[in-house]
Amino acid sequence: MKSSDNTVAGVQQPFNLRSLEGKEVIKNPVASGIEGEDICATCGDPFDQMWNEETEEWILKNTIKVDGK
Repeated sequence: MKSSDNTVAGVQQPFNLRSLEGKEVIKNPVASGIEGEDICATCGDPFDQMWNEETEEWILKNTIKVDGK
């Protein structure tokens, strides 16, 4: 694949990364702890959580939060 394709580390991405320009993006955001809140806004699947030793918080693994969503 060309570098201009929607790939990051060889993984196909469901969105155009250019669409994130100018938006607030948080990688692996802190889990809310509220049941039913830590789910994908697109498909409704729950996110995997993992403990972050550095910040001592539960985070949503391999996710991004864009403009608070």
